[in-house]
Amino acid sequence: MNSNEDSFVPYHIDQIPSSKLKIYKDNFEVPFLQYREEFYRWEVVNLVENSINEYLKKVEQRFQKEIHRVELYLHPSTLTPLIKKLEQIFILDQLETIYTEAKPLLHNENYSDFAFLFKLVGRILDTIIELKKIVEENFCPKVIKSFTPIDVPANYIKLILNIREEFFKVAQEFFNKNEHFIAVVEKRCRNFINNNVLPESADNAGKSAELLAQYCDQLL
Repeated sequence: MNSNEDSFVPYHIDQIPSSKLKIYKDNFEVPFLQYREEFYRWEVVNLVENSINEYLKKVEQRFQKEIHRVELYLHPSTLTPLIKKLEQIFILDQLETIYTEAKPLLHNENYSDFAFLFKLVGRILDTIIELKKIVEENFCPKVIKSFTPIDVPANYIKLILNIREEFFKVAQEFFNKNEHFIAVVEKRCRNFINNNVLPESADNAGKSAELLAQYCDQLL
């Protein structure tokens, strides 16, 4: 296969009047999209050999290059079907691998890399549910894992606040307050506090309410 990706681009297409748009689509866009699909499938075979970080960077570059190509040479209506092919071949067809590789990024606190993954893959709405599930099950900043469960009211409240601060510091720094991610972080933080802050011997639900009440009494 010819890997010269620009060989099929008509460099002198500027604006096409609506009266000739059907001719453009039937005689150029259809074979052009077919050619691009073949090229993408050839390219992805090589890209998947890279690490997940490198793969996603290359995919982002490919998206930007194709958008730029349409802006320079093609009719704007070609962009939507072209992007759909990109999403299908580089993201949807590779989802199983992407989801698998996403988990270690969170475990190892490679949050900037996961944020990049979240932004690129999350452009496809059908992926949001699974990405949120991955975050909910795997996101936990290491800095909060070394604490000791306590049942002293004042210390308990301070610990809760510190844990929440650590969770949301990461969310704000790397995810630009993404609404999907913030909601998952809120749930993940709440579950972590409920399951880990109190000693194992305590009745978490009842003990938590008791400590909060005692802390409020101390403030009065």
